[in-house]
Amino acid sequence: MNSEISKQYFDRAMKVLVEGCSSASRGPMNYAPYPAYIREGKGARLWDVDGNEYIDWQLSFGCLPLGHAHPKIVEIVQEKVAGGTHFATALEVEVETAELMVDMLPHVDKVRFANTGTEACMTGVRMARGITGKRKVLKFEGHYHGWYDGLLVSSNPQPVTTLGHPNDPVRIPDSSGLTPGSWEDTLVCVWNDADALERMLKTHGHEIACVVMEGAMSNMGVIPPKPGYLQQVQEMCRAYSGRHRPHNRSRRHRAGAAVLTPRMKKADRFGTGPQVGRHREKSKEKPSAAPLKTPEQRVILWVFLFARGNTGGNVRAGFECRALRPVLFRQDQLFVGDARPAPPHALAEHVAHDVIR
Repeated sequence: MNSEISKQYFDRAMKVLVEGCSSASRGPMNYAPYPAYIREGKGARLWDVDGNEYIDWQLSFGCLPLGHAHPKIVEIVQEKVAGGTHFATALEVEVETAELMVDMLPHVDKVRFANTGTEACMTGVRMARGITGKRKVLKFEGHYHGWYDGLLVSSNPQPVTTLGHPNDPVRIPDSSGLTPGSWEDTLVCVWNDADALERMLKTHGHEIACVVMEGAMSNMGVIPPKPGYLQQVQEMCRAYSGRHRPHNRSRRHRAGAAVLTPRMKKADRFGTGPQVGRHREKSKEKPSAAPLKTPEQRVILWVFLFARGNTGGNVRAGFECRALRPVLFRQDQLFVGDARPAPPHALAEHVAHDVIR
């Protein structure tokens, strides 16, 4: 296979781009000695700058169920781009897309859009801390939640001798440049082990703001949850959130730990339920989270984070949630802001998908 032009692009890229690309996963770390530079995609096929043809099994990490350049999506995106690509104000397509998502996703009450999965995860963690008044975050070994400092811990494969005891896993930073303070409040637990999670929650439940997990582990191969595991996570977050709580803590600290289930790359390719498709629990009801009527209620907040989950692959992320008080996003109480969170041409792809189906 001829790749001379791709090599020329890589040599040029190394002079002006860090690692020769805009993400390490696209570069020589995964595609040694250099990646193929793609020029065009149609349906399930790609063509690189050398004219080589490929079947695209990635499809933007699962975010392109209709393939590349579906005619209807191209039509609607072109129409939106012709009318402007960004406005520093509210958009009608923003409302339409959110209504569509709430309608099609039975576990969702409200939506907020972001630009990346990392930003959506950061928002989820801040929201959980703001609601519960607690500081600590519990994540699982091997799960990836973007490159936010507080969650970039123990996400990659490691020699088993470095992991520590399952009762107290060693926290391993995934990058240089992370200060100890950035992950001081991050706890790590073994995945798919209800006993290990229960031990962790018995010890730290009173100070954990949220439990963050991939509903189906996909950062190191696909490892589905054991039958009933996701339900056990929810139940244990309720049961142990208030254990060993000091008497002088405020009523707000009685709230159950939030459960965040980011889908950083796989988006909604498993379906449209709370850890969706064949990995969702058998019940089709929404997660049993009581509304936040009073601060002292022991509640669980479910937040479903998604990234690049639109049908055409334009960058768009966000989170879906239940049991959320709108007041929590008043700027004077819990601030989450972004200058460019919902470009109209990206949101329009969801409307296009609805038209197609």
